[in-house]
Amino acid sequence: KMHGQGKLTQTDGGYFVGEFREGKRFNGTSTFTHKDGSSKSTVWADGVQTGAVICSQTYSSGATYQGALLNNKKHGFGTLTFPAGHAYTGMFQNNMRRGAGTLRHKDGSVYEGEWKQDKEHGQGKLTRPNGTIQEGEFRKGKFVSGAGVFVYANGSTYEGSVLEGKHHGQGKITNSDGYTWEGEFVQGELRTGHGTRYFPPSKTYQTGQWLNGQLHGPGKIFRKVR
Repeated sequence: KMHGQGKLTQTDGGYFVGEFREGKRFNGTSTFTHKDGSSKSTVWADGVQTGAVICSQTYSSGATYQGALLNNKKHGFGTLTFPAGHAYTGMFQNNMRRGAGTLRHKDGSVYEGEWKQDKEHGQGKLTRPNGTIQEGEFRKGKFVSGAGVFVYANGSTYEGSVLEGKHHGQGKITNSDGYTWEGEFVQGELRTGHGTRYFPPSKTYQTGQWLNGQLHGPGKIFRKVR
C-alpha cells in the first residue's frame, strides 16, 4: 500500500502530491489541469478533501488569478494580475480584496497596506515613481487624515498631519535648498506657528511666528556668512 510521501498520477491527467497513509490520500493537494491550461488544486487534510481550492485560471476580461478559492470565489491568499499590467498580491475575502495586500501598478506605483471592500482602506503606504511617499490612513482608496510623509522628486519633504491628502495641522516642510517651515498648516499652506524661511540668493533667514503665511509678531532676520 502507498504510505508516506509520494505522487499519484490519475488517468484523466490529474495528480495528488503529498502524504499517503494505508493506501489513501491523507495530507496534500490534488491538482487537475483543464484543456485551456487553467488548473485547480484541492487541499486534503487528515484524509478529508476540504473545500479550499488552490487554482490558476484566466477570466474573460483577460485577468489571471493564482491562489485560493472557496465556493468558487477568490478567498484567502492569492495574486490577481490585470490586463492593464497592474497586479495585486495578498488576501481575498468573498471575491474582494480584504486584509493585508500589495498592489503594484504598471507605472511603478506601489501600495502596501490594508484593504476593505476591494479598495485601499486602513493603514498603508503608497510609493510613486516620482519619489513621493504617502504613509498613513487610507479610506475607500484615497489617502486621508492622519500622520503622513511626503517625499518629492525635487528633494522636498513634508512630515506631519494630513487631511484629504493635503498638509493640515502640525507639520514640517523642508526643501532641497534648505528652505524650512515648521508650524501649523491649513489645507496645504503654512498659516500659523513658528517657522524659518531661507532665501538662497541672499543667504538670508527669517525665523519667528507666522500668521496666514507671513511673519507676524517678534522675529529675527539674519544672513549666512559662509
